[in-house]
Amino acid sequence: MYETLIITSDVALCHLFIHCCFKDGEFKQTEIDVAADKFVSLELHKELNFKNELRNYKSYQNAIMDETKYLEYLIKLINPTNDLALYSHCLELCLSDAQLDDSEIKLFELLGNILQLIEPEQNIIKKLMIQLEVVKTNKFF
Repeated sequence: MYETLIITSDVALCHLFIHCCFKDGEFKQTEIDVAADKFVSLELHKELNFKNELRNYKSYQNAIMDETKYLEYLIKLINPTNDLALYSHCLELCLSDAQLDDSEIKLFELLGNILQLIEPEQNIIKKLMIQLEVVKTNKFF
């Protein structure tokens, strides 16, 4: 079903961000704020309506039977040149609620593999993003 709704790279990127936010089963205000900020800073708002895309995501969310195929589909459409940046943006979304649960950890292992990031790259990005979130939250280095 998602293949009929997601046909451009911008829509795929938006749905990847939304998927990252919903992975832990909740979409908290802090995640909404970070996702909306990314939506605007990447200028996705010029072509897409975030609320409509969120509604579209919710319409097929429970029908995602194979997360690997879903993520591969999104990544194929996005066709990222800057894979580490994409990975870090997604991780930032998951960390924006100040926690990273097991489902999100598995998501990032899967996403890292699909993006063909080697384990040391994935680990460095995770460590960096976690530390940035700690600094942002606690206001000290």
